[in-house]
Amino acid sequence: TLRALVLPTCTQRLQPVPYWPETPEVQTLLERLGTPLPLRDERELNILWASTAIISAFYAFLETVGDWAAGRGVAPATAEDYTASMAHALARVALNGGTDRFARLAAEAATPGGLNEQVVGTLRAGGAYVNYVNVREALDAVLARIEIARPIS
Repeated sequence: TLRALVLPTCTQRLQPVPYWPETPEVQTLLERLGTPLPLRDERELNILWASTAIISAFYAFLETVGDWAAGRGVAPATAEDYTASMAHALARVALNGGTDRFARLAAEAATPGGLNEQVVGTLRAGGAYVNYVNVREALDAVLARIEIARPIS
């Protein structure tokens, strides 16, 4: 059975299209949607599928930032456009990062005494970093749900 992870963003060719099992015919077909990403096994596909469950949380985070800026006087459209552009730029930088890129980029952005370090400190003091464990737990629950619905053959 062929399985592919085709998200709505594929209409804009913005991301790879993971699939399993690897076959040349599928590779050719998926090139129309984005960069085909053959996976080693079906479990790998399930894990990546579970990771897509952060999409709504990602947008909710951006909404908070945009609403915050608009609430302090920036035109709402400007606040949203800037926030979306910043997220896009940060993601583009992360694409070229190699392994452990997210931890490294986070550390590089949090310069001592800087604004990013201040926000990280505030989030840590408020327990947000501790709550990131909940992200892992939520993703584990999503993965379990996927694996119950679609047992690996």
